[in-house]
Amino acid sequence: MYYKFLVNIHDKISSNFKGLAKHDPNKWRHFISINEMLEQLEESVVEIEFE
Repeated sequence: MYYKFLVNIHDKISSNFKGLAKHDPNKWRHFISINEMLEQLEESVVEIEFE
């Protein structure tokens, strides 16, 4: 389940990846903020169904 969760996060980020510098923290912060990644991540966590 942990692996599936991480893959989902990776897929969402990489689908929005548009030339973002890999090692520039400021650009990453801006990218995360603009794309509301933390809010989407929170919603994804809430929707997790435990088997």
